[in-house]
Amino acid sequence: MNGRICWLALASFVAAVSIFVALPTSIDPIAYSFSDEGPPKFIGPLALNEHLSKARKLFKDEIQGPEAFATTDGYVYTGLQDGRIIRFDRTNPASYETIVSCPDAKKGILSIDLDTRRVQILVNAHQPGNGIAPLTFVDDLVVLSNGSVFFTDLSKKFGYDDVEAEVMEARPNGRLFHFSPSDGSLHTALEGLHGANGVCVGPNEEFLLVAELTRARVTRYYLKGPKAGTVDTFAQNLPGLPDNITPSSRGGYWVGFGALRDNGVLDMMAGLPWLRALVYKSKLMASIKALVQKHGMIVELDASGQIVRSLHDPNGVVVTSSTTVLDLGDTFLIGSYYAPYITKMSLDLKRRYPLLVAGLVPTVLLSVAGRIIGLGRRLLFGFRKQRIPTLFTIGFSHYCDKVRWALELISGYDFEERPYLPLVHIPMVLAHTGVIPKLLHSSILPPQQKDIEEFEKLCDDKLGPNARILAYGHIFSSRRGAALVASMVLPFTSPGLVLKTFLFCYPLVRQVLMFALNINESRVAVAFAKVDEVFAEANRRLAENGGGRGYLCGTAAISAADLAFASLAYPVVFPPELGGEAVVESSPEVKALAEKYRNTPAGKYVLRLYKERGPVQFRRRK
Repeated sequence: MNGRICWLALASFVAAVSIFVALPTSIDPIAYSFSDEGPPKFIGPLALNEHLSKARKLFKDEIQGPEAFATTDGYVYTGLQDGRIIRFDRTNPASYETIVSCPDAKKGILSIDLDTRRVQILVNAHQPGNGIAPLTFVDDLVVLSNGSVFFTDLSKKFGYDDVEAEVMEARPNGRLFHFSPSDGSLHTALEGLHGANGVCVGPNEEFLLVAELTRARVTRYYLKGPKAGTVDTFAQNLPGLPDNITPSSRGGYWVGFGALRDNGVLDMMAGLPWLRALVYKSKLMASIKALVQKHGMIVELDASGQIVRSLHDPNGVVVTSSTTVLDLGDTFLIGSYYAPYITKMSLDLKRRYPLLVAGLVPTVLLSVAGRIIGLGRRLLFGFRKQRIPTLFTIGFSHYCDKVRWALELISGYDFEERPYLPLVHIPMVLAHTGVIPKLLHSSILPPQQKDIEEFEKLCDDKLGPNARILAYGHIFSSRRGAALVASMVLPFTSPGLVLKTFLFCYPLVRQVLMFALNINESRVAVAFAKVDEVFAEANRRLAENGGGRGYLCGTAAISAADLAFASLAYPVVFPPELGGEAVVESSPEVKALAEKYRNTPAGKYVLRLYKERGPVQFRRRK
């Protein structure tokens, strides 16, 4: 009896869901794809930073929704959600004044006389004329030198209050119009645009750029020349859904984004129209918005449409979304339809110059000293060969330990090591015209099989750099940072003048390394993800090759893949054999980092290999 009830309940539930899915909805979604490649990675020009999170908030809670800007006569103008047009001083935005209030901002294209404050309707959205259907979502405009106006209508189907429907349907409902004030004529310039959003004019008014919201791209419409009246794609596979596009002071264009694609939610839903219909019908848009990370970002495109710069607020501290950017040269103003303020920021690179000088001047001087030492050495002693190979290292470097370990595995191979502290190593290595790690007069390991080489490269490219970021990020965030550095370097040098000087300069060293490696909270978050990825691959390989007693590539003995993974995982596992335990016990932050990775199969494997290797011996000169 109970079984029948359960089956009946299940059948009723399935029937109810089926009926709900079959119910009509106001949207008619289509399947599409932003790109076969998926969302662009946050690397290169898109690398994470925290520039926007350090910006100022102007007129906080006094305004709502400054979506676009215009500037003239030393003032910046913007429109607000409540219909007001305000302006403020371009160089000293201490306060603002209301120019005019337009309670019905949906009337169409309006012009305002700044002297009389008189408002005139140029294009009536409800009756545009010339056989054109009503304008439901007038979005952005540009005015050419001859007074002509080009403007976008984001959707001919959905209005201002239902932009979510346009995003979920994703059909080509957008239009671009041309209005001539001289004769009052209105013409359709382009149809079939996918969420026609921001519009910007190119150099010499040769073309217009139109941001297509629901395709994450920018389309170019030619106004002059042999291509006049034609279109092509200016930029595609953008990292988010583009809003407005505006000129940059470097000759390119800024693009703001209402939402980013980095977590794949928007890309996944793009190919599932039934799911988008269900989400919209079920009023679940708030839940979808919660899945899209509050990550503010603007990108700069160059004159060819390539991304050349990006500014981020990875945690949405100040900027959660951006609709427009006004580039004033040394200052940026960022607006958002959803923000109760205007964001003002400056990269203010001048503040970094003292730090750069403090780091670069001693480095250059040390480099010159190294060259002089090397030249003098050769003049005094000639260019004779050394009796045994010499390995120059930064003693606690995980990359250097990889080379050191490889040499140890070569039976009967004899070498000596000269470990130095960071920066101190520069003149010593340059004296021998090398780089760290540099082995004089030697080769290391013979060629390996392809699988081993590929995994070694993965460790070199992804594990090593990101493990270093995690280690430094946790060490530099600790109050005991100087003590941690001392714990790391003591096994590699004597506590003499050099070490004391190095520790005395720790605050400067910390700042230089933080700047050089671009270490910040967002970079640490990305580093965690990349290190986790390599550890997951190592866990998979270990499971396939005998668990913790096997090797990563199924070999009978340790290979270059095992050696690379173990040595480059040192900054997150901290094996005792390389002095790691002293570092771990010196800081709760570093201890938590080490425990996270030590408790994985791959982490236990690293500890096993170092234990089998034994305490690391540094072959110093006698």
